[in-house]
Amino acid sequence: ETDEFGVPSTGIELTQKDTMQTGVWMQLAKEDTTAPRLIKATAPDRRHLLVEFSQAIDTAGMLPAFFQIADTLDGMALGVLSASVLLPKMTNVLIVTEPQTADQGYRVRAERIQDLGGLPISPIANSLPFSGSAVADSAGPAVSSVSIPDSSRGVDFQPDLRIDFSDAVRKETAEEAITLHDTSGNEISTSLRWLTDAAVVLWPRQILASKMVYELSVQLGKLRDLIGDAGSDTTLVWSFHTMDEEELSSIEGFVKDGNPTDTVGDVYLIAENIAQQSRRPYQIKLGRPGPFTLRDILEGSYVLHAFRDRNGDRSYSPGRPYPFVRSERFTYYPDTLKLRARWPLDGVQLILH
Repeated sequence: ETDEFGVPSTGIELTQKDTMQTGVWMQLAKEDTTAPRLIKATAPDRRHLLVEFSQAIDTAGMLPAFFQIADTLDGMALGVLSASVLLPKMTNVLIVTEPQTADQGYRVRAERIQDLGGLPISPIANSLPFSGSAVADSAGPAVSSVSIPDSSRGVDFQPDLRIDFSDAVRKETAEEAITLHDTSGNEISTSLRWLTDAAVVLWPRQILASKMVYELSVQLGKLRDLIGDAGSDTTLVWSFHTMDEEELSSIEGFVKDGNPTDTVGDVYLIAENIAQQSRRPYQIKLGRPGPFTLRDILEGSYVLHAFRDRNGDRSYSPGRPYPFVRSERFTYYPDTLKLRARWPLDGVQLILH
């Protein structure tokens, strides 16, 4: 966890006649070798338990069955209805429980939990005691944060709008409570993708218009938590301006594969703005090597790179030194691409090593 390492993507064969190999491509990385630990457990009210881990937890496949709660007196189980990793820190998990007995001693145990690097929770630090709360759960769900600040400008034409709630939400109520409108009041068709029971991403099904104002609305009174409590009789609204298409450009080119035998995994192409690193990189899935077009890119200076997603996780994997795991094959365009508005770049060629 201190020194960086590099792992090649292909084998290196040394013989008596050939003891040198050049052109070996590697990306430096650090390996996380510390397993996550359960470090805190508190019950804010009689229907919730908040647990904290020592590092960010993987949200993929999180299930209530990953947590077992039992009272410390006779071992009777306390039912777990939901478990939601709280974004964006991802170190806290909000658990919805059956009614707790006030001041009763309980112990929570976490199993099948892993960190973002895939390390499972430490078996010697996966449980903690806590006392049942006497506080009634009377508060309905509220909005903790939204990924887009109010009055934002330069928003993409098909943005991912993430909404974080204070509690696990009944998904069918969110379908009605969350809407997207233009300034004329026309509702935009959207889809919801749930990250956890307490976090959802709203995605417009159509491409939004250029230089237009849109409003994201959440009617809290229509939301219900898992217990049935409603939110306050309030409608929250966030407005945002989309980008000006006259300020956009595109990159066209071709990705070749220099290895005809190692062809496992889809090819992904990424363009990163080196001057505005806070902006989300542009990424497309090519599937196989061939022509590509990156559209609707803001002008600026970009680094372009590609990789073959051998393990299917949609991100570059640098491999491991021990036990040995090859890195995924990748390439970088050798120069910084300077993109100007309405001035597309073409003829860009990358070769996977």
